[in-house]
Amino acid sequence: MTSETVHKRHAWRYWPTVLATILVLGALFMPGPAVPDVGVPAAGVAVHFGLFALWSAAVAWDFPRRALWQVALAALALAAATELGQTLAVERSFSVFDIITDLAGALFALLLVALFRGRRGATAHWWGADQSHKQ
Repeated sequence: MTSETVHKRHAWRYWPTVLATILVLGALFMPGPAVPDVGVPAAGVAVHFGLFALWSAAVAWDFPRRALWQVALAALALAAATELGQTLAVERSFSVFDIITDLAGALFALLLVALFRGRRGATAHWWGADQSHKQ
């Protein structure tokens, strides 16, 4: 395998996280009038929950050696940053409830990641890398 092949393969390694981040930022910084009204009462909650579940799962997939609490903390930081940024968007506003919903989506996805890793015999790494193999 040539170094060029390795470089190209490495360049695409983080595409799930990049794509999920673009989706989160695109959806949450969309100007208020451009947000579609789907007629479902809790559609905004479902969108926030789903976006951050997707983002957290993508980050956990791309960075499997990271402890899941670190991914949750990154999700919280992204949630707070996007809500603060929405104060600059047209007809959008800051909402603590949205941050809570974002974090709930992230924690839900990370719980599924932990369960999936556990079923595969891998350590979930909630608190950090497994040190049991070291003496």
